[in-house]
Amino acid sequence: MAFPEFSVQTEFRRESLLPDQRNPFIGWIGHTSPLKASNRMFITDASAHHPFMSRLLGNGKDAWRAVGLTSPREWFYVSYTLSTPKGNLAETALIANPAGELLEFLDQEDEGVSALSVQLVTPPFLNGSECWKMEPLIRVWKKPSDPLAHVYEVEGGQRYCTAYGAWDISEYEFWKELRS
Repeated sequence: MAFPEFSVQTEFRRESLLPDQRNPFIGWIGHTSPLKASNRMFITDASAHHPFMSRLLGNGKDAWRAVGLTSPREWFYVSYTLSTPKGNLAETALIANPAGELLEFLDQEDEGVSALSVQLVTPPFLNGSECWKMEPLIRVWKKPSDPLAHVYEVEGGQRYCTAYGAWDISEYEFWKELRS
């Protein structure tokens, strides 16, 4: 399957909600800063379009059998619940790097979003192995002088740094603990 050289912003489906009960995640991805626009990374290909599911989803939403990546960068797999007047809905979101987008999403607890788990998905060059890894994310640090430089700590204590070259954790500010 060949993927085109461009990326698109994807909306997630809300089949259980009425139009006035929109998921705050949909609104969140709608606010596009220059940083977000430069870091889009999920792409779709027409050959992976799922026409039957797309018709079920309704206007403005599409279902895909597969998505691609615009670059081999880390991303996040987030399982969460969304509180609605009709009860809690279990949902999943794929969030592109940088970590600021993840933390912005997680800070929506007052809008009914409650994270169940956050997985960091890392390419081989970042995790030091021969393959992609998906691991529970525990902590995040940021570098004040570089908005794209982060240190991620995963379950088991392994740390991955997105900055190029040698790095020292003392140059980073602790940003977020994702579980107790």
